[in-house]
Amino acid sequence: MRPSLLKIKGINSFNGEQVIEFNRLVEKGLFGIFGPTGSGKSSILDAITLVLYGNISRDSKEFINTEVDRGEVSFEFEILDGKRRRTYRLERGIKRKKNGGIETTVARMMELEVDGIKILAEGVTNVNQEVMRVIGLSADDFTRSVVLPQGKFSEFLKLTGRERRNMLERIFGLEQYGKTIMDKISTQRKKYDVKRIDLEGQLKGYEGITGDYYKEVAEHLNLLLGEEQLLKVEILKLDKEYQQGKKTWELQEERRGYEAIKKTLEEKKSEIEENRNQFEMGRKSNLLKPYLTNLKTIEEKINENKINLEKLETDLPRVNEKLKEVQENHQKSLVYKEEQFPSLIAKVESCKQAEEMEEQNQLLIKEIKALEELYAYHYKESQEKAKGLEKLKVKRIEGKEKITEIEKYLEAIYIESHIREGLEQGYSLEKDMERVLLEKKENETMLVALSKVIEENKIKLKEKTQIKEGLEAGLSTFVEAQKHLEQSPLKEENIVFTNKMELEKRKQQLITLRDHTTQRSTLVKVLEALLRDKTQLENNKEAYITKIREAESGFETLKVEVKKIEMESVAANLAQHLHQGDSCPVCGSKEHPHPAEGKAEALLIEKNNELGKSETKLLELKEEKTKIDISLAQVDKEGDMKKTSLEEIEKLVGNQSLEDFRKEVDGLEIELIKVIKEREAYTNNKTKTEAEIEKHKEGINSNNTLLTKLNIEIQKDSESHETLINKIQKLRKNSNEISSSIEKLKEGLKIENIVVEYNQMKGLDKERWKKEKELKDLREIVEIENHQREALEEGLHSLNLEIAKNKQQLDGNKQHLNMSIEKIKKLVEDNNPKTYRVTLENRMKEVEETEKNLKVRVEKGSALQQKMVEEKAIAENNRVNLESEYSLKKQELEKMTQDQGFNSLEEIEKYVIIEEELERLEKQIITYDDDVKNINHNIGRINKALEGNCLTQEMWEQIQALLTEKKQVQEKMSKEIGESQQIVKDVKVKLENIKELKKKEKKITHKLDILLELSKMLEGNKFVEYVAINQLKYIAREASKWLKEITRGRYALELDSSGNFVMRDDFNGGIRRATNTLSGGETFLTSLALALALSSHIQLKGSVPLEFFFLDEGFGTLDSELLEIVMNALERLHSEKLSVGIISHVEELKNRVPIKLMVSPPIYGGEGTTIKII
Repeated sequence: MRPSLLKIKGINSFNGEQVIEFNRLVEKGLFGIFGPTGSGKSSILDAITLVLYGNISRDSKEFINTEVDRGEVSFEFEILDGKRRRTYRLERGIKRKKNGGIETTVARMMELEVDGIKILAEGVTNVNQEVMRVIGLSADDFTRSVVLPQGKFSEFLKLTGRERRNMLERIFGLEQYGKTIMDKISTQRKKYDVKRIDLEGQLKGYEGITGDYYKEVAEHLNLLLGEEQLLKVEILKLDKEYQQGKKTWELQEERRGYEAIKKTLEEKKSEIEENRNQFEMGRKSNLLKPYLTNLKTIEEKINENKINLEKLETDLPRVNEKLKEVQENHQKSLVYKEEQFPSLIAKVESCKQAEEMEEQNQLLIKEIKALEELYAYHYKESQEKAKGLEKLKVKRIEGKEKITEIEKYLEAIYIESHIREGLEQGYSLEKDMERVLLEKKENETMLVALSKVIEENKIKLKEKTQIKEGLEAGLSTFVEAQKHLEQSPLKEENIVFTNKMELEKRKQQLITLRDHTTQRSTLVKVLEALLRDKTQLENNKEAYITKIREAESGFETLKVEVKKIEMESVAANLAQHLHQGDSCPVCGSKEHPHPAEGKAEALLIEKNNELGKSETKLLELKEEKTKIDISLAQVDKEGDMKKTSLEEIEKLVGNQSLEDFRKEVDGLEIELIKVIKEREAYTNNKTKTEAEIEKHKEGINSNNTLLTKLNIEIQKDSESHETLINKIQKLRKNSNEISSSIEKLKEGLKIENIVVEYNQMKGLDKERWKKEKELKDLREIVEIENHQREALEEGLHSLNLEIAKNKQQLDGNKQHLNMSIEKIKKLVEDNNPKTYRVTLENRMKEVEETEKNLKVRVEKGSALQQKMVEEKAIAENNRVNLESEYSLKKQELEKMTQDQGFNSLEEIEKYVIIEEELERLEKQIITYDDDVKNINHNIGRINKALEGNCLTQEMWEQIQALLTEKKQVQEKMSKEIGESQQIVKDVKVKLENIKELKKKEKKITHKLDILLELSKMLEGNKFVEYVAINQLKYIAREASKWLKEITRGRYALELDSSGNFVMRDDFNGGIRRATNTLSGGETFLTSLALALALSSHIQLKGSVPLEFFFLDEGFGTLDSELLEIVMNALERLHSEKLSVGIISHVEELKNRVPIKLMVSPPIYGGEGTTIKII
């Protein structure tokens, strides 16, 4: 990927649109982005990441310029696709929302083809996906690849141990393999531990729940259900008897209630009859009441009309006299109003005109005051501008003089190109000479030191060999001990668990045996009790059979006697109607010497009663026998069930002894404690042995590593010793060649000391750069002052015109004001216009009010006079009419009074009753009559329903008590059945729960075992270190390639046995040096190589190579010599496929970079950041 064009508008400090032509910047391979801190250099990178990924890398939401509400970025770049380059353009537009957030308005990606533009994607999501497809890097990876913070890798070079591992995790993103994954495993283990403990607690809650227990409670439930069925039959029979008795009792109670009410009604009969009479008289008097009331009303009207007529005759003359007086006053008021009003109206209008003129004058005064102030302000401003113009003219002359002086100085210090190139070449040779001599001296010193190191390493090698042999002997001893432990039966990890499970099993069997023994004893006792009950019931049954036989015999005898008596009764009845001479209906004889007598009727009734009682007693005896039969059947059934249960328990118990079982369980408990202690001792011995073995192995491995390292070091150091000897000889030869070249160059340039001349040239370069900057600044100042002078001259001319215009307008306004004041005085006769107008208006109001009030009084007086005349005429007419009406109504009422049976009008008034009272009496009488009728009807209905039956209270209470007792027994039994059913249901559910919990426990135990194994594998960050070291080896190889390219094959980067960086110097016989011994320039170059290697590593994720990067940080801390080395390396680094951009504010770099992007910071009150390519 290579950038071509970037357009920025409204992003960070970029206000107006700025265009960066990257195709010009990258064409020479090396370019720089320069500008002061805060000028907007980083905003260029922000714009690239924003247009590519929709956000900036600095994790900020406030990246729209504060002066605008919208931002726009357009970015063109090329992708190398095989041998063909494809060109793409990305456009994004954003705006600030009202709530402060950011919203994307435009997102578009296009491919620029020869025949036109092809739209690849539109919309935020589609564009983001298309960018990932084309480039193949995330926003984070892109930023880390494009901007290389070299200073971070300088720090990384020197880190060791924990700090280096942490930084490796951050660089390679290995957190997911380190603490993060361990935390996840730990969290999962805790989670499953909690679940396991919870399951164990749940299983403890189900102790004693077994299949046998379920079978026992189910059998008990079946027994209860059978007993309940028999009880239901008995209750059904009792309930039928209860319902019949209840009906009889309720009818008797209802009849007693009606009889009590009937008695109460008879007591109230005399009162009701009196109320009936009062009701009849009140009803008649109420019919005449309206006529009586009407007569009294007419009488009242006659009296009222008489009083009103007398009053009118008195008041009418007085009203006539007062009206005449008011009419005369009103006439006088009208005359006065017609004479004064015209002149008053004219004066009021003049006052209003004067007031309007005064308001206009006030506005005119304000305008005059404003014009005077404006005139003074413009005059003062004109004076100031004139002074400023004079100052600018003086500054302009001084600036031109300084520019001329600097230009002459620059011409004086100019150095010709051939001299500059010669000095550069000579200075480089001098530096090479210094380096060769220094290197020769260092190599000679290293040769001596290396010989000493070789001897010391040989001594160490002998010591370490002896230590290794001792450790191997100790290891053999502990390995033998470990083999002995492995042969022990305590090796099995589940031995304790097996013994514990066996103990639990036997304990459970002991509990079951104890329960069965208890149940067997209980069943034996129950069977004995059932046997006693059965014997008692059989005895009772035999007694009842005897009684039934006797009752049946007596019943049959009574039936024969009753039949005989019935025949005698029939004969007696026939004899009563048989007369002498009539044929007998039985024998046909007409002679009746011994007719049957009627004594058999009373005897028949007596014998029938005895027969009924005998039959009732027989039924009761049979019923009692049936009950005994049912009880015997229940006892037999329960006995069979209990015998079956006893047989099953006998089979389960067999010949097992409870005491023997208890002793066996105690023995197992003692054995378990012994095994636990032996297992703990075994585990401790095994752990200690394994620890010792591991310790000896680590010692042996460490020794082997050291021995290998020492052998390698001795071999390498021996090779380096030979190499150093050869190298020192080469360096001597090189120094002679360089010295010869330096002398030839001095003769050609005709100088004695190249370094002094070179330093003078560099000093002049710095001075020239400062003077060029000063010259540029002066020219910019002169240009600005010219613009300021032109603006001042134009402003001064405009001000003078404005001053003349203000003066003319001011004089005209003052003249107009004086004329207006004179005119006002004439209009209001030197009075205040407003006060004078108010006085005149008040006088007009007084005249008008007086006339208006008098007019109203005249109208009211006339109306009152007319009204009184009319009222008098009406009153006289009413008097005649009312007297006539009163006479007619009185005669009519007297006739109606006689018709209704009243003697006088006073008697009518005596019997008048209010309507509510009359209604109440009527309602009371009707209610009484209805109640009497209903009571008689209901008593007859109840007597008919009872059909002569009668039930005493004692009999009814006996029926209720017996039914209640049986229902209580049933309720108790139902409750017991419900509890048994719930127990059966709960036991069944619990058995299912135990089964599910066992399954869950097995799964959780399996997961915990897996997590434990994983935890051991990842313990101590072993896996992270393994991944990190492999990644680091790759980075080291890539960095070594870059370093060789930058240093022309001299330096390479390696990792030692501890994973620390070392530098190999191939120009020095391949000698290796620790990174903390590197010089500043060597450290910078090595760090740069590391940064480039990481960039390449990250780009492996992408689908296309990034053909450019920006190098940030590090330049400000380098001195001029190191800066020279670094710049030489960077110039060698770039190629056709890789462009390097330097981001810095260091001024010395500008002269070494062939093409520069200058970034100027925003000016207060002016435009934002601007850019310029030079």
